[in-house]
Amino acid sequence: GHVEVKAPYFQTLFEDCLLSLEEVKVLHILPVSSGDMLQEFLNVADGEHHRFIGIMTGNPLSRVLVKYKFRKYSNVRLRNPKDITEAQYSQFGMKYYRDTGISLDPVHSIQSIYCANHLRRPLKEHVVIWMTQPDTHFFEN
Repeated sequence: GHVEVKAPYFQTLFEDCLLSLEEVKVLHILPVSSGDMLQEFLNVADGEHHRFIGIMTGNPLSRVLVKYKFRKYSNVRLRNPKDITEAQYSQFGMKYYRDTGISLDPVHSIQSIYCANHLRRPLKEHVVIWMTQPDTHFFEN
């Protein structure tokens, strides 16, 4: 669902998620540019119940820094975004908006949702997809 919160919102949202998913295994999929959101989640998550797939949406230099920053976390896997054309990218974002009414952040969340839809293995955990959402409706037109 959509939740309106003020900063520092990452930790507040994640703590709410932890309360509702207590003692179950959860795979979290999220965009990772600077790594701030992922770091906040790791500050309160236990590695036994929570795994993370971070889709690196930042520029190539920031991806190197993010990989280095999270290299010691065994419950974190960082992935490059899928190679898709600009037309596929726009079509996916528009279709998602038409189907859900949610306008995805065109810089970060489209890649995360696209990658989540293309996971190739059966999942044995509950899946939570974290996304950022712009204030404007990018795909309304």
